[in-house]
Amino acid sequence: MSLLKTALREQNFVCVMEFVPKPSAERFAAMEAIMARAHLCGWPMTVTRAYIRSVVGHRPSYASVIGHRPP
Repeated sequence: MSLLKTALREQNFVCVMEFVPKPSAERFAAMEAIMARAHLCGWPMTVTRAYIRSVVGHRPSYASVIGHRPP
């Protein structure tokens, strides 16, 4: 189960920060290094790959970065 699904099922606040139509391994590796030091209002940031249906253009997208409030 993805980090995003787990956080939502546990009713934690989740904020999706970026959509990447075609993610690459290199981009996720670079983002993981940045997110290791990042916080959103004191909450840890996490890189994840969550399949989300895009409203714009009706095509699949990926949520690449989320901030979540731990329980």
